Amino acid sequence: IPDRAKARRLSHRVFPNGTISDTDKTIFVSTSVELRNQIPYFHNNWDMWRQGVCAEGQQKMAMDPEFAEFLDPDGSAWFPFHTQSDFLMVPTKYAEKFAEAATLHLKHKIYIECAFGKIVDILQQQLQAPTRYVKLCTGFGARRGMWKAIHSCKSENVAILHPFKIRGRYDEFWEHADAINFPLELLEEA
Repeated sequence: IPDRAKARRLSHRVFPNGTISDTDKTIFVSTSVELRNQIPYFHNNWDMWRQGVCAEGQQKMAMDPEFAEFLDPDGSAWFPFHTQSDFLMVPTKYAEKFAEAATLHLKHKIYIECAFGKIVDILQQQLQAPTRYVKLCTGFGARRGMWKAIHSCKSENVAILHPFKIRGRYDEFWEHADAINFPLELLEEA
């Protein structure tokens, strides 16, 4: 499934009465478990989704009267598919609305990877805030945070490395410092 199609299928809407639907409003259910079972190709096995720190909180938040100003014209709240949320830079002119939207997500204990997409959507819809994507080099499994992963990132023209934790590995860090000496142009282009 192409990324955009997958994201559309894995995104959902919640109405203030707690009803959850697919993005296109063709399937209506009362729980996120029902949503996962009824939407074709909704094969999201991401651990945080299964632990209930995304859709359940989003459902409660959409029902919260404080969230009413963020509802779409049809009365629902669209929640984008979770996204990598390691870094987000918010210009100060958007900080107040960002804090307001983020506070509601925190109130309903929505995991950051599920919150940032909606928070950015709110900034775009209400303030026409522009967004820029910065290519992030990350990895999972045995190479995560290891020098091998960092060296492989250098060939991918990335602007940000994640995760790399020095944690007492100072000598090793300086030994490999050239691996993280990325040209500044990558950040300027992003």
